[in-house]
Amino acid sequence: MYSGTLHVSLDTVQPLYQAADLLQLDYVKVTCSSYMAMNLERSTCVDLFRFADAFSADMLLNRCRQWISRHFAEFVSSEEFCSLSVNQLTEIISHDELMLKEETTVWEAVVRWVQHSREDRLHHLPIILPHIRFNLLTSDDTAAILDHPLVREDPGSSEIIRNVGK
Repeated sequence: MYSGTLHVSLDTVQPLYQAADLLQLDYVKVTCSSYMAMNLERSTCVDLFRFADAFSADMLLNRCRQWISRHFAEFVSSEEFCSLSVNQLTEIISHDELMLKEETTVWEAVVRWVQHSREDRLHHLPIILPHIRFNLLTSDDTAAILDHPLVREDPGSSEIIRNVGK
C-alpha cells in the first residue's frame, strides 16, 4: 500500500478488492475491477458476475453482462451457470442485447437451471417465465414448452406463458 505498487493475481484479486472496499480505497478497487474484467472468460464469468453483483462493482458487472450477451450459449453450458440466484438469472435472460439464434435457447437455459435443484427452484418458475420472450417463439415451440413437465407440474406457469406470449 505504501510502495505505490500493486501486485494482483487471479488468486488474490477478489480478497484484495474486498479489503479495498472495506478501507474505501477506490483506486485499488478500480485496479482490481479492471484486472478482473481483463480476465473475463468462460471459466471465470459466473464467479466474476456474482462477485460484481455482490459488491456493486458496476464497471465489472457491465463487462460481465456484455460478455454474457455475446456468449450466452457458451455461458449457460458452464457448470457454474447453475449457481446463479433467481434474481441473477432473470437479470441475464431479460437483457435486451442477448445474442441468440433462437429464443428457445433461453428456455433451455431456464430448464437446466431449474433441473439443477428442482425441488428448491421449481417454485421460481412463475417469476422467471415473464422474462422469456415467448412472442419470438413459433407456435410449435410454445406448444412444446406448454407440454414440458416443468410447466405441467405448475398450473400457474401455463397461464403465464399464454399471457406473456400475447
